[in-house]
Amino acid sequence: MPGINISRAEAAERSSHLSIKHYEVLLDVSGGAESFIATTKVSFDCNKVGYESFIDAVGKKIISATLNGQSVDVSNYDGESVFLKNLQASNELVIEIEAIYSKSGEGLQRSVDPVDNEVYLYSQGETAFIRNMYPCFDQPD
Repeated sequence: MPGINISRAEAAERSSHLSIKHYEVLLDVSGGAESFIATTKVSFDCNKVGYESFIDAVGKKIISATLNGQSVDVSNYDGESVFLKNLQASNELVIEIEAIYSKSGEGLQRSVDPVDNEVYLYSQGETAFIRNMYPCFDQPD
């Protein structure tokens, strides 16, 4: 089971079976000051049909998740990973998550300028923290 940071062994295991083809990410930042909605659609191949894995998704709650058109059980969502079962040779995963704006720069940061009262968003997009912005396969290997 993954921890707050993916281990080298977890990364190696996952990358030996999964090959990412395409990400499509939509961020809805029109909501409140504390959170935003991130929707990720990821297409990927798996060389071991039936394999079980996880996608990194740090947030407040999972709104919905489907794998190859079927609902994913997110009742065991631990705040950082969505577990995927019975992967096929070719897969399409769609996850909608309520993510939390960062106050430390890890993910998407939101601030209001006290001078012009405008909202500004910022992200470095650093590999280890992008999972705080949208669901992804964090592969530091």
